[in-house]
Amino acid sequence: MTNKERLEKLLELTIEDLIAKVETGEATSADLSVAVKLLKDNCVDVSMSSEDASVTKLADFTKGRFTPKVKNG
Repeated sequence: MTNKERLEKLLELTIEDLIAKVETGEATSADLSVAVKLLKDNCVDVSMSSEDASVTKLADFTKGRFTPKVKNG
């Protein structure tokens, strides 16, 4: 097995593990941070104009729950 194949397998297993944790509700905030970083590092993004129902659901869920922290000065 080449190094490239090992890295691809590691990425695949990591993604499968993260998906399983999210689906079962076992994902910790650290797991979610890893998932977000993995997506960002691989140039995966979602437009808010997406027709994907999960994006809309997340946007609706977070609306009004979080306020941006702005430092004065």
